[in-house]
Parts: sequence; C-alpha cells; structure tokens
Amino acid sequence: MPGWVDLHVHSNYSFLDGASDVDDLADAAVEQGLEALALTDTNGLYGAVRFAGAAKERGLRPIFGAELQLQEMGHVVLIARDRLGWTSLCRTISAAQLAGEKTKPKATFELLAENAAGLFALTGCAHGAVPRAVRAGDLDAAREALTRFAAVFGERLYVELSDHLDPDAPALCDTLASLAGEVGLGCVVTNNVHYARPEGRRLHDVLRCIDLGVTLDEAGQRLKPNGEYWLKGEAMLRERLGRFDEAFRNARAIADSCVLDLLYDTNTPRAEASFVGKDRLPGFPVPEGHTAFSFLYALCGEGAKIKYPRITRDVAKQLAHELDVIDRCGLAEFFLINWDIVRFCKEHRIPAQGRGSAADSIVAYVLDITKVDPIQHDLLFERFLTEDSRTMPDI
Repeated sequence: MPGWVDLHVHSNYSFLDGASDVDDLADAAVEQGLEALALTDTNGLYGAVRFAGAAKERGLRPIFGAELQLQEMGHVVLIARDRLGWTSLCRTISAAQLAGEKTKPKATFELLAENAAGLFALTGCAHGAVPRAVRAGDLDAAREALTRFAAVFGERLYVELSDHLDPDAPALCDTLASLAGEVGLGCVVTNNVHYARPEGRRLHDVLRCIDLGVTLDEAGQRLKPNGEYWLKGEAMLRERLGRFDEAFRNARAIADSCVLDLLYDTNTPRAEASFVGKDRLPGFPVPEGHTAFSFLYALCGEGAKIKYPRITRDVAKQLAHELDVIDRCGLAEFFLINWDIVRFCKEHRIPAQGRGSAADSIVAYVLDITKVDPIQHDLLFERFLTEDSRTMPDI
C-alpha cells in the first residue's frame, strides 16, 4: 500500500485559525511526497473548490471534509467518502450555520447523527470529546463519548492520534489507542495541520491573537505551545508514532476509499473535454433501473408521441441526433433538471418558458420546456448546443 495521508488539515478558510492557503498546502504536500491530502476546515467547505483545483494542478488527489464544533461533544473531523457523504456534510454544515449566529454555528450531535451517511469520522483534536475526557482523567466519559460516536458511524469512526511534542502526548496516544481497541475501532495518525511549513507558526499566533482580541504578549497559554502544527511527511511522524503502524495504514485506507471528485464526476460517463467539469450539476434522482440518460430518453419518447401524433423520419432523426449530442456532453441531468423546474411551475400555476436558442432543440420541445416546434420552423440545433460548446446551454 502506498504511503500515509494526512486527514486533518486546516487552510486559511478556517478563519483566524489556518495560516496557509490551499495552494501553499498543496505545494507542501507534494514536497513531502504525499499522493493525497484532505482539507478539513472548521465548520465550512469554503476552500473545497479551490483546493480541488490546486490539487489537480499538482497531481495531488484531494479529499474533502470539515472539522465540526459540536455543542456537547466538542470537535469531530468528518471526511466525505463519496457524493452521498458530500451531501451529508453540506446538509449538516448548512443546518448548523442557519441555527446559529455569524461565526457561531450550532451543530448538535443529533444533527450529525441524522446526516452521517457516506462519512468517515475522526475523534478530533484536543478539543474533541474523547481526547478531552482522557486528558481530564475521566476514562468512563471517554468511553461513553466513543460509544456514542460508534453507534452513529460504526466502523467508519476512527480514533485520531497526534503528537506535537507535548509532554503528555505519548501517554495520551497510548490511552486513546487502548480505548479504540476496547470498542473495536481503528486509529489514524494525523498532524492536525494549521500551516504548511514551520515558518507559518508566527502568522498562526498572530491570527489567533486577532481572534482572541489580545496581543502576543498577553496571549500566554491560549496559543498553541509550539510550532509543530505544520504539514509533515510520514517519516517524521513515524519518529514519534511509529508504534502505531496500523494507524498510518488506516489513514491511507480511508483516503483510498474516498471517491468524491468535485471537478469531474467519474461515476457519470462524460466527455473529458466537456465544459461540464467546470459547471457542476446537483444530480437528479431517477427511477430504479434508469440512468439519467435512459430516463431522459424515455421522457423524450413519451413527449414526442404527444407533440407529434405522427412521428416522421425527420422528427425521429433529429431527436436521435440531439440525444446523442446530449449524451456525449454529459448533459442528461441538465435537461432533466430543467424539465422538472418547468413541470413544477406548471403544477403551481407559475409562468415558465424556455428562452433563447433553447427553442432550436426538439428535446426541449418534446419535454415541454419550449413551445416552438423546431422541425416545423426549420431551426438549427447547433445554434443551441454542439459537442464543442464550452459554456452551459442557455434555457
């Protein structure tokens, strides 16, 4: 198995807590020989798209997550395994932000439990419920917290081990690993990164002071005790945590299980050169046994019978041509979404009409998105869409 991956990394999108931008972190990851890297900013996914682009430019595989601050259970790191996990993460963060005030979201354990599908969970940094209880000497509370998380995530929950050269770090990690074994869970090694390189420590201290409203001289123990929170390579972390070999391998196994790609959905056949890699679609639920395209094909067949009681050769040929182009461009979901919007509007007596060059499409016509028959009026579909298009069609 290839090398370890850090699954707990903050960028400057963790406002006043991360000191490096995503490009700097991606550069540092490549310098350290990492093949993949997670971005887990605090209570948000603000940096995800830029991180995806930065990683792609450098041949680095991006993994997407966030560190949530739960009201009762402290910090927990969530990693999106796939599109379902991304949906769960977005729903959890959105609900927490709406329930709270600016910069103070309200994320509850119950909210997390309702949206756990497709997510891996790590027990978090020193502010997580499990390590916090261990540090306080309350192992029963640590077990209880671990059991609560395990009831939600099962084997997708991992106990996080980090060593930033604090005097109690070795004993803390040993105890956490022992608790994980008691409950039947795995561990992962992370470095809880807050800046790309050692020299980022000074900026991080300044950012924390701004957040706390104090000067550097006044901050004292409210700052991190040292400058070890940078993006290190596996060899350096093994010097302190090498006894947890399986925890290094688990980090890689989690990374290998993550298949979410924000820039290109590998689960949907699409033209690599298509513009769809830039304009993301939310996905469209289709009946069991259908793909997006097969469902669109079926809808067009039904709609054509209504619009054209007698389907001529010209109608059949044009419909087949347009569907072929739509399939090659990966735009079946796009047409289904527009069909659904127009259908909703009609059901609720809301005026809705396709516009512009969409009237050149027989697919739009048989889906009742537009009202103009492009066959009767001899309209040119290529004015609306071709395989060489680089912008989303305008409906």
